[in-house]
Amino acid sequence: MANFFDIPTNTGLGISGFLNKYTPMAHFKTLVQKLNTAFVTSATFAGNVSITGTLAAGNTTVTGNETITGSLFADTIVNHTTGTGTSIKAPVGVISGTTLTSATTPGISATTSGSTYILANATITTTLPACSAANVGLTYKFVTTTIATTQVINTTGTDVFLGSIYSTLAVVNATNDTACGSSTANKTITMNGTTTGGLPGSFIEVTCISTTQWAVSGFVIGASGTQATLFSN
Repeated sequence: MANFFDIPTNTGLGISGFLNKYTPMAHFKTLVQKLNTAFVTSATFAGNVSITGTLAAGNTTVTGNETITGSLFADTIVNHTTGTGTSIKAPVGVISGTTLTSATTPGISATTSGSTYILANATITTTLPACSAANVGLTYKFVTTTIATTQVINTTGTDVFLGSIYSTLAVVNATNDTACGSSTANKTITMNGTTTGGLPGSFIEVTCISTTQWAVSGFVIGASGTQATLFSN
């Protein structure tokens, strides 16, 4: 990059002419590649930003709209807290312990909205963040990869679930299939591996839609028995 910025201004050739005459083609190609990539260690933009190429961002704050045609590399991505926009999905979290809250690793919080959590333990209790005006739009997906014994998803405080989960058996038996609907007071979802789903491949999605409600949907697979509701108070 030093060769580019140290170009003499009195050659009469201009940048293009100088490069053509004094810079080897290999160096020129390297220069072009570097110019096509923006390396930002710390920056604040007050307006709209449009990038064609790759942005390797350190501490970058954009108060307008940011459009990237290429790739974005960042150690930590924090979702917007005000206004509108599209949240960036966080990495998949694999849960092999017995609890999942904001205090566990990986935690479940506003900054992990969009995550898919893999329930890799037969017994686990998950507590969702509290609903609030700021948290409307938070969304999480839970996928079971082991046979559940007691896999639980709880709301916080007086928050409730709204929606339904389709439940079926691993062996096709339409008479046992059911759509489990929530009531206005349901705060807990439980998969037990048999009558309330929880075989590998079962999944549940939740989205905060108000200051007191989580919209819920999903498809769960049970091992035996008559499928029953997953919801309770």
